[in-house]
Amino acid sequence: MVATSALVLVGLFVTGLATGLAGSAQPGTFTLTGSMNTARYNHTATLLQNGEVLVTGGLGVNGVYSVLASAELYDPKKGKWSVTGSMSVVRTAFTATLLQNGEVLVAGGSNLDGSSNNTADLYNAATGKWTATTNMPSSHNAPATLLLNGKVLVSGGGGVLYDLPAGNGARQGLCTTVAVPAAPLHCFPTVMC
Repeated sequence: MVATSALVLVGLFVTGLATGLAGSAQPGTFTLTGSMNTARYNHTATLLQNGEVLVTGGLGVNGVYSVLASAELYDPKKGKWSVTGSMSVVRTAFTATLLQNGEVLVAGGSNLDGSSNNTADLYNAATGKWTATTNMPSSHNAPATLLLNGKVLVSGGGGVLYDLPAGNGARQGLCTTVAVPAAPLHCFPTVMC
């Protein structure tokens, strides 16, 4: 079979890319695929190194809005979803970043009451388990970017860097605040994790 690229609709929004089987969709069209186990929005979708898509957190829409800690995997070869481990805390409006070692870092986010948090978790795709890692120095609901040096920049006016520890030891990384020039009051500090 020949693989083709296909856009995957996740939850209520288009949120990621995955690889599908040739013949599963005509170019430039949408094709239905399997349904998630939990309807959600304001979540993240991360393409893993094995080609699966990790969908995490968000707001559950099962009649009552609730912030979720749950996660699911989409297998584009089968067109099916499966439940995987849950994060240590509920999150919506947060960031998820695929790290160079294949783990996924999720950081910050909001609770249903609108308050934000400074926590972070790492997802191990091989085990399907999450591990809490170092908290950020401050709360963030901001985008994150994997830098070429392997650190993750969580931005929002200033910055915080996350530096994943080397080896297979404790999953506690190092979070440091990045100094920025004076910014308008509406900007939030950026965190590099």
